[in-house]
Amino acid sequence: GEKNMKKVLIMLVSAVMLFSMTACSSKKSEEIQEPGIENSEEKASVSSEVPQKTDGYEYGVTEDGYTIITNLDTSKDVTLTMAGWEGGPSETDNLNRALELFSEYYPNIKVEYTPSADSGEGHHGKIMTMFAADSAPDVFYCGSSYVHNFADRGIIYDITDIFNEAFSLDDYIPAALQCMQYNGRLYGITSCNVGPQLYYNKDLFDAAGVEYPSPDPGKAWTWDEFIDAASKLTVKDENGKVKQYGFYGLEDSELLTAYFNQFDMKYISDDGKEFIATDDPNFKKIFENIKALRTEYGISPQAAFTESAGMNNVQMLLTGMVAMFVEGSWGMEETAESGVNFGVAPLPVMDGGHSATWGQAHIHSIAANTKHFDEAWALLCFLGSDEYQLNMVREGLWTPNKTSCYEPDVIKTWLTDNHPDGYDKFIYYFKDYSSIAPQTVMGGEAQDIFTEECQAYFDGNEELDSVIQEMRSKIDGVYNGK
Repeated sequence: GEKNMKKVLIMLVSAVMLFSMTACSSKKSEEIQEPGIENSEEKASVSSEVPQKTDGYEYGVTEDGYTIITNLDTSKDVTLTMAGWEGGPSETDNLNRALELFSEYYPNIKVEYTPSADSGEGHHGKIMTMFAADSAPDVFYCGSSYVHNFADRGIIYDITDIFNEAFSLDDYIPAALQCMQYNGRLYGITSCNVGPQLYYNKDLFDAAGVEYPSPDPGKAWTWDEFIDAASKLTVKDENGKVKQYGFYGLEDSELLTAYFNQFDMKYISDDGKEFIATDDPNFKKIFENIKALRTEYGISPQAAFTESAGMNNVQMLLTGMVAMFVEGSWGMEETAESGVNFGVAPLPVMDGGHSATWGQAHIHSIAANTKHFDEAWALLCFLGSDEYQLNMVREGLWTPNKTSCYEPDVIKTWLTDNHPDGYDKFIYYFKDYSSIAPQTVMGGEAQDIFTEECQAYFDGNEELDSVIQEMRSKIDGVYNGK
């Protein structure tokens, strides 16, 4: 107890003082309305009053950059249960290190962490089952596309009132804030941000005499410039067979939705009953443009190309099978470790759109029926600290979720050899050109339907009009509880 508190740089800082000190910049994110909830039920009767300490929480920041509660009662031993899912090895190591450090600051709290192999329906379905049996973990990962569902069911605590004591809403980039909010209320804290970006092999560009794309998000390639570059980077052998494709990766239902944000597309009707994205003429154009890269221009292979080649994106970039690919920012750690001479750039912009991508992350949430709220809130604050995410930002696995981490002096503290040249210019793509991932707004079950219909178009060669009609009908059915 006392020994550990000597590590605190700011002792017994009042909530108001800490709030005023928190770095504030960037515009406030617009509040978003989430769609109708699949199989929605009336919200469980959970008290809206957070069962916090009667004398209020007081916060401090440790010398290694973690937010802690300095007046937490440490006289009783408490076991906190926590559930998440397996990330990459470095992500798992980072969490384990943080939990060990947490126990140093709170020696009376033992955290039992159980990861799942599934980050989707398996994990979230298990949480719902455990909650119904009053055995849910105290703290758990909640995927951003499940937040509205869990909030409506009363499974996760509304932490809005105490969040503002420990953190500043203004310090979160729009995409991160949107992941945490539902109907203007906060149900957890993100610890990072990730989103799609363009990767390219500089050596292949040099060999073809093609100029690198600018890392500046405001100077992204136009769609025509992108096609021109990818065409020059597509190489055939003496028999006319492609041995190097110019591009790969957009026939992916998750990644292609970044283009919805390029057109500021609205996905769900105001009443939450209809998937109105299909009414936007740009919806159809996005699908047609992406498929044309393969069928019309011959510069991109089918989505199943990685399986037939027996390689992932990074291996194909390294071996020269593709010159560029689109992948989430989470792929940068592996790309850097592969040794390939690579760069990153914003996604090319389709005609009539603007430079944009999406951002998302899971949130750490507290079960509404926890019996250890004080300790659970202490853990959320700890994992919401800058230093927790910056460990993974340095690895190249995550990007920051707070605007203060995009200040030039702070960028210098996390920029490493895992980040390619020009990354200090590129990184603003996620702060200033990113909004919430469309699939997050759509919700889990609707997202599964969307993925299935995308495959029908790209892989099954079904007519786009019929695919869109089927997609709309099925997703509307989900939103109307059919």
